[in-house]
Amino acid sequence: MSERLSFYALGLGFGMLTALAVFLICWLTGRGKDRRKYDERQLAAQGRAAKAAFFTNLIYAAACIVVFGGVEPGRGVAMLAMFLGALLSVGVYAILCILHDAYFNLSDSPRKTLGVMGMITALQFVNFITNCWDAGLFPDGAPNFIACTSLSTGVMLLLVIAVSLVKLAADRRRGERDEES
Repeated sequence: MSERLSFYALGLGFGMLTALAVFLICWLTGRGKDRRKYDERQLAAQGRAAKAAFFTNLIYAAACIVVFGGVEPGRGVAMLAMFLGALLSVGVYAILCILHDAYFNLSDSPRKTLGVMGMITALQFVNFITNCWDAGLFPDGAPNFIACTSLSTGVMLLLVIAVSLVKLAADRRRGERDEES
């Protein structure tokens, strides 16, 4: 198990370094350009979505206090609970932004974004299956942190993709109806 965890830590570290490198490249190549990609309506919708996500996280944390009140959960259970709360907040933010046309900026193609999200979702489910295959979902009576986080992230991304596709289809139908009128 410790060998598996060390490979996980190595992968996590490599992933963080890769993300930092991509961020630095994007930041360095994007300096001096007009950074505003969203209009005022979209920025206001993003602010409302951030507020809803924040209050969702507060309510979730209060619910965890009630559930775990008087009981000290194991380290893995507490970490998993806090991860799920953060993931729930991110999901609320993303879905509200999608529903109010503030998720994709004006010049981006939703197809590219949804394609990347689809690949990440597939990888999350593959990670879940391999971790369950290796150690099971509840090894030693405690939840498998890596498997549970992979499953919950995959489900949240799948939900975001589904909401995006429904919203894009509804917008397309509305555009066709407006052209006919």
